[in-house]
Amino acid sequence: MSLILVVDDSVMARKSLQSLLEERGYSVSIAGNGREGLEVLEADPDIELVVSDVHMPNMDGIEFVEAIAGRMGSRGLKIVMLTTEHSAILEGRGKELGVVGWMIKPLNPNFPDLIE
Repeated sequence: MSLILVVDDSVMARKSLQSLLEERGYSVSIAGNGREGLEVLEADPDIELVVSDVHMPNMDGIEFVEAIAGRMGSRGLKIVMLTTEHSAILEGRGKELGVVGWMIKPLNPNFPDLIE
């Protein structure tokens, strides 16, 4: 079973995504911002996928991805960004940092498997 970290400052968004993923058989950890997300990632090396909001307080999604790259390098971690807007600039920066996908909120409950 794959372990996924969901990072979003919206409690409702975290809970909704957590529920969708758990229904599909994934184990899910959650964090409310990038700083909390880093703590969870550093404590659990079994996390395979991060789904992170872009706009969050304390440490936004792009800063979070930059910190992951700086602290952990490449450990085979997949990162997908979740946002309410489409920005070619943000998406380009994310891709430079290794983000493998972008999903627009509200999330479609029929999204494709993120791990496979």
